[in-house]
Amino acid sequence: MGVKEYFIEIGREEGREIGREIGREEGREIGIQEGRKIGRKQVRERFVKNLLADGHCTHIEIADLVGVSEAYVRKIKRTLKP
Repeated sequence: MGVKEYFIEIGREEGREIGREIGREEGREIGIQEGRKIGRKQVRERFVKNLLADGHCTHIEIADLVGVSEAYVRKIKRTLKP
């Protein structure tokens, strides 16, 4: 292996390492975003369940309060045990 090939190989390895690091950072950011999305979904679901269990609000009121559709409220209600 000549000097030129040696430096090309070093450059490739450095490029791979930089690519791996960028990939890890992007993956971490995507993971954080997905985690937040799942967390918000769980909070909305728990909020709807609590309001349904309370029994003082209609489906329309719950949907307006939580910012979801009436269909979503009905879907959550079906998952609750009577």
